[in-house]
Amino acid sequence: MKKVCAILILLLIPAFSCFAGSFYSNIVVLSVESEKLIPVLLQMGITAYYVIKDRIGVIFEEKIDEQDIEYGAGLTSVLSKKLNTTAIYTTNHDSDVLYINIHKNGQEIFSYDSAPDYFEGGDTPPQTAILNLPQSKRRIILSSDIL
Repeated sequence: MKKVCAILILLLIPAFSCFAGSFYSNIVVLSVESEKLIPVLLQMGITAYYVIKDRIGVIFEEKIDEQDIEYGAGLTSVLSKKLNTTAIYTTNHDSDVLYINIHKNGQEIFSYDSAPDYFEGGDTPPQTAILNLPQSKRRIILSSDIL
């Protein structure tokens, strides 16, 4: 009986998982140390979980988890400016929309929106903006562009 139940569960998992997408948001801060990040978060009144490994910090903050893109991009800009580094904001909505926003020293340098009018029911193709670069000079972004 246990084997039959286990087989049924394994067969049903894929059927149910097709109805659920993933939702996540975070901010990745490059070249940062705990000694610098913690005071900035406290000064801003930000309550967040964070992990830092090899000077790369990942911040999980409650309000960005609500997927407010303007707030997330704004917080990323402020953190990158206060920490004098590059910060990357990402949010994934229901596995349908991916939004990426990169700020260097407070200035937005890149953004990507996989479905700009998703919430209005449209089907506009993905939009990418590499700011401060004319169209003729846009290319694959190198790590040296954001570090």
